[in-house]
Amino acid sequence: MPSFRAFGWTALLLSVILYRSGGLIKNCILIRSSLPTGYITNGEYADDCTPLSATVAEPDTAHLDSCEDVAFWELHDSKSGAIERPLVFGCDAKRKQWNTVMGPLRDPSYRGTLWLYVPTKSHILNTASSGKALPINLINYPPTHDFHPLGLEIWPSHGGNASHLYVVNHARDRTYVEQFVIDPSKPTEAVHIRSITHPYYLHSANALVLTSPDSFYVSNDHLFTRRLPVVGHVLPIIETVLALPLGFVSHITLNPPSSSEAIATANVAKPFIPFPNGVAVSSSGTEVVIVSTTTNQITFYEHDPSTHTIGAKKYSAVVPFSPDNVRYTTMDGKEVVIWWTPQLPGHYSRGPG
Repeated sequence: MPSFRAFGWTALLLSVILYRSGGLIKNCILIRSSLPTGYITNGEYADDCTPLSATVAEPDTAHLDSCEDVAFWELHDSKSGAIERPLVFGCDAKRKQWNTVMGPLRDPSYRGTLWLYVPTKSHILNTASSGKALPINLINYPPTHDFHPLGLEIWPSHGGNASHLYVVNHARDRTYVEQFVIDPSKPTEAVHIRSITHPYYLHSANALVLTSPDSFYVSNDHLFTRRLPVVGHVLPIIETVLALPLGFVSHITLNPPSSSEAIATANVAKPFIPFPNGVAVSSSGTEVVIVSTTTNQITFYEHDPSTHTIGAKKYSAVVPFSPDNVRYTTMDGKEVVIWWTPQLPGHYSRGPG
């Protein structure tokens, strides 16, 4: 009888795991889906995509490892009406030594890097380099402060104005959102403004998307984090494997940098999401997309841009891999959504959004 009871409990536990995380186990643990390196809807990946590592000279090529997120920096020329869209992205080459999401937590001393990629000659940026990935120097960054970038986002520049750049930083003691200012006249310099943190609304921050120059949504991928003493080795794994809906998306509004308190208001905009990761807002502001990594889902929600309220679920897309980051962009005059994952070195598109 005891052995039969143990068998029953084991079968029940395995059934729950398969129900909650069957796609994750199938596509990311047991086997890897036979997908191409990259895919573009109605396009040719090999013709349209260039590995950025090929644009960087040694020894900087080694720093283009474990690159987590990328953002378009929209540059608007008020005189000509032209719009340029160079890329800003972050990498952390030693993430296998320091990963506060999945572990391990061995050595946080190595600093990650930010990069600027200008695909063609720019008439707005003050840089002669094009077709190359250029490292961005962090100006006024505290010398004893770690830098392990994950999600990032940058506000557009109009008429040469400087832009606010926000980067999620998984430092050794806690998670921060680092605020920088980056100027088109000095595009390879990011001036550090402040480090923003909160014990709840930013405690496991992963990805973010701006709703104004000084407000943003940010996903918190776990309730239980690796930094917890003793149980940090167990509870985050249970939360991940069982795809427990304990993650959430916060909305943060900031005070001016001169204020003694960085955060003006904060609230949970969308609770109960299993491993929320990438988050993005459509150009119209009427739709928000949130990635759930452990359920292999990209879910679209109604959104009220006037109140920053994430409303009812519209629909979900299930993919045969664990999606990570997500962006809205424009392809052939239509707004589409692109998402990608570190497990597969390419990007996958869906559209129109």
